[in-house]
Amino acid sequence: MKFIYLILIGFVIAGCINSQPEAKDCGYAYQECLSPAEGSCTPAFGKLDNGAVIMAERIIGPEGDNCKIDMRIEAPDSVKGLSASCKIPQGVIISAAHSGDTSYLCIYCTGTMIDKFKSIKFC
Repeated sequence: MKFIYLILIGFVIAGCINSQPEAKDCGYAYQECLSPAEGSCTPAFGKLDNGAVIMAERIIGPEGDNCKIDMRIEAPDSVKGLSASCKIPQGVIISAAHSGDTSYLCIYCTGTMIDKFKSIKFC
């Protein structure tokens, strides 16, 4: 019986050590929720709707000195499904947030969304 308790305690301790913070659901609150989560690289997910494009974003969290972020375009249909996976240095995210510059995406992200950006000379 002691053996079973030791195993259970081991699983509980391992779960506490390896647990990641739960990602916050930001919904469509980009400025109020998702953007600050980007700046702190806090796990979160939500959508950005600028009237022309709806993009889903998931901040996975820190990976070394970088922040891992995945993005996927949900609308319009002409670019729906394009995606990007990014590993962006924290300092770059913070300075880009202040300047509004998004060109860093072409440097630190890969995927079909970035391929499309390159084809239309955004990168």
